[in-house]
Amino acid sequence: MQPEVANNDVNKIMDLFYKINPTLNFGNTSQRKAVDWILNKWGLEECKRMVEQALAIQGQPYAPVVTTPMEFKNKIAKIKIF
Repeated sequence: MQPEVANNDVNKIMDLFYKINPTLNFGNTSQRKAVDWILNKWGLEECKRMVEQALAIQGQPYAPVVTTPMEFKNKIAKIKIF
């Protein structure tokens, strides 16, 4: 992936989290690295689908709380099990 394309994809995923967490810092390198890792593992479309599903379950009983890309990366298994 070209850097500007990859950076754009990272921003697309960050935008999804921003909808529920308006304090999300787009310049935070740890959050951006978490998104980059997820994108490299699953690609943009699958990543978007997974994040949207994770955000949709927020607030349900026993749902893992995910408000940032780093939390999402660390809780992927818990989200899948839920």
